[in-house]
Amino acid sequence: MKRISTVLLITLISLLFASIKSHGQRGHGGSHSPQGTIKGVAIDEQAQSPIEYVNVVLFKAKDSSMVDGTVTDMDGRYSLDKVAFGKYYLEFDFIGFRKKIVEDVTITPQSQTYTTDTIYLEQAAHEIEGVEVTGDRVDVEHKVDKKVINVGQDYSAQGGSAVEVLENVPSVEVDIEGNVELRGSGSFRVLINGKPSVLEGSDALQQMSASRIKSIEIITNPSAKYDPEGTAGIINVITKKQKEKGLNGQVRATAGTKDKYDASVNLNYQIGKFNFFGSFDYRDFNFDMDGRSERELYSENSDTTTFIDQDVNRSMERSGYSFKTGFDYQLTESSTVSLSGKLGNFGFGHDMKRKTTRSIIPGDTPANYSLSNSDFLIDHDYYSLSFDYQNKFDKEGHKLDGSVYYSNSSSDDENQWASEITNSEWEVTSENYKEQNIESGDEDELQVKLDYTKPTSQGKLEAGYMGSYDYSDNQYEVERFINNDWTSIDSLYNSYEYDRLIHALYTTYHSKIIGIDYKLGLRGEYTNRELSQNIMDKTYKVDRFDVFPSAHFSKKITKGEQVFLSYSRRVRRPRSWYLDPFPRQSDQYSKRIGNPDLDPEYTDSYELGYKKSFNKSFFSIESYYRRTTDEIDRIRTRGENDEMLRTFKNLDTETSFGLESMINTSLFKWWDLNANARLYRYSIEGNITEQDVSAKSNNWNARMTNTFKLPTSTRIQLMAGYRGPSATSQGEREGFLMSSAAIKQSMLNKKMNITLSVRDLFQTMKHEMTSEGEYFREYNRFERESPIFRLSISYSFNNYKAKKRGVNGAEEDFEGRGEF
Repeated sequence: MKRISTVLLITLISLLFASIKSHGQRGHGGSHSPQGTIKGVAIDEQAQSPIEYVNVVLFKAKDSSMVDGTVTDMDGRYSLDKVAFGKYYLEFDFIGFRKKIVEDVTITPQSQTYTTDTIYLEQAAHEIEGVEVTGDRVDVEHKVDKKVINVGQDYSAQGGSAVEVLENVPSVEVDIEGNVELRGSGSFRVLINGKPSVLEGSDALQQMSASRIKSIEIITNPSAKYDPEGTAGIINVITKKQKEKGLNGQVRATAGTKDKYDASVNLNYQIGKFNFFGSFDYRDFNFDMDGRSERELYSENSDTTTFIDQDVNRSMERSGYSFKTGFDYQLTESSTVSLSGKLGNFGFGHDMKRKTTRSIIPGDTPANYSLSNSDFLIDHDYYSLSFDYQNKFDKEGHKLDGSVYYSNSSSDDENQWASEITNSEWEVTSENYKEQNIESGDEDELQVKLDYTKPTSQGKLEAGYMGSYDYSDNQYEVERFINNDWTSIDSLYNSYEYDRLIHALYTTYHSKIIGIDYKLGLRGEYTNRELSQNIMDKTYKVDRFDVFPSAHFSKKITKGEQVFLSYSRRVRRPRSWYLDPFPRQSDQYSKRIGNPDLDPEYTDSYELGYKKSFNKSFFSIESYYRRTTDEIDRIRTRGENDEMLRTFKNLDTETSFGLESMINTSLFKWWDLNANARLYRYSIEGNITEQDVSAKSNNWNARMTNTFKLPTSTRIQLMAGYRGPSATSQGEREGFLMSSAAIKQSMLNKKMNITLSVRDLFQTMKHEMTSEGEYFREYNRFERESPIFRLSISYSFNNYKAKKRGVNGAEEDFEGRGEF
């Protein structure tokens, strides 16, 4: 009640102050009174990046009475207009940073515009008589064009992957297999520090250890500056990077129930103008899933129905390692070059055992029983190189950035399955068959970027170029076990090549008019794509030019209160294996085939939102509307011999209209609360095999995270969330409840942290889905092993500087305070 009263009091004072100010201006003759402007920019001294939402307050020098106030925009800029002639001082204040005061600010008839030097804010942690005082960083920061999730606050994800961090992030849903969706769509772009990832989508996020992540940016309506790939938006992972002098580092190890291991080492060494960095990550996560599949196949020519019921046990493994190293070098005071390289391995596999009962009703044929086993393994080796250059022409943001990025990935994927005939007691009577397929390939990506930024008297102009080239070649072989030996089936051999070239130019302009911040952008892209199907001797080409506009508007109503409106156009281009028309056998009852006639899908996305900040808290509510044309959908149709054929098809439209709200607050000094909820109307229109598959549903999900801070440097975190059911083009996906808990203990002057976490606390996570189409119906339900316990230990050395830390890596809950 006290906190609510405080908020109401602040709001009333703000409104009263605005009224008095307005009355005072009218009383002095309005526009004819002597007035000037004070402006400038606020920069994070350590990160050398703009700080949004810094409180800027103007005081009279004579009696320290407050005159006016504002907050900085997304570029760290502020402007105080209609300031009467006189002498003042400015106060800059932002959570996690030391307060800064600028004296001797004078507005005169001869100097009506006062521009402060660049305001460098120092991060705020400090020591007073041995008692450490630190600036707390909220776990979710809501900015105009993105949400920033500060990973150090999510204790339950410690020792896990980026996917487990996202389980507790607004706008994001994660299923029991770790597949990520952004506002209900799996079409999103993953960036690592603003650069492409060798792996894509959920695979990239599964591979990255949470211990290396500083923050995750959720950008649902990116500006034209960004690559438009990914209709739902962008998930940008920002990794930790320390720039303190000397050698510093962090070591972490994690072990979990049933063979779950994670380890990482991060090192940084700065000397003179050089900053060297390196890291090593290792992950090996195993987990079991049990489930059931029920399939009904209807005959075209009779009234018989074939039933295929399977009890399934699946053991899954995600493993891999990565090593990254590089350096930054400061050529001059205004220019820096960086060179880095990364190599690693990504593995995913499962061992699936099925008990299958096949029967035909009505019919005289007795039921058939079989045991089958499927071993599937994805094995990718990869490396990447990145070169970056930046030149700052001045301290006001006039700069030129250039980068060259190259990556290579080679794969050897194996899938082997075998079937044995049994009786009704599951006793083997004879061997049925054994088969395996091997898919190998090599993929190269080259990207060149050039970005130019020029502040103007009224705003900021950005322009740039991006060129990217992707090439891959793939081979597919099938072998059957005949006469105690593996024999190649030449008729099922497949080979294809894929190359794509994209040239893009963009420009954006950011300024303010009648108190409204706006950023308008336009991007043009030329795409030349070719798929060469070597076995079928066919070539499928695309040659097209697309335009992607964007617009962002924001208006500050009062101090800490803001409304924003945005629009962007995005694209989802089909991946190479979506297009290849050559069939691939997955197992005895499943086959996959691509569709070379797939078109890209395009999305127009609109957002309107409101945000209120107060003290260390904020509340936001957003409405959004997303309309996708030529939506690419994974569909199922009935094939031959009881098979289900999985392929891709362009449907007509997919729309999503919803509300998303979030509150982040400290109920007490020892209790932080973060809660978010989303309610949306989902609809899809189209047809499959001339059958209308249009569907609609009202969807919702909600999460709540409670963090309790004990005086013994102990943190306890409890999280619960629900993901509601949703319609699909061919059925419905059921909802499920997720939960987790964690306790973290810091010691050795907070250089060592021990975290014990448990996930799926109430054993409620599941995958349950019903699909139906012409001549078939299928039901699947799977549950993952639970609960999962993990113990994580980290130790940081030589990077704990108690006198210089704050937001973005320095709150009391961040391990070692370092930013690797």
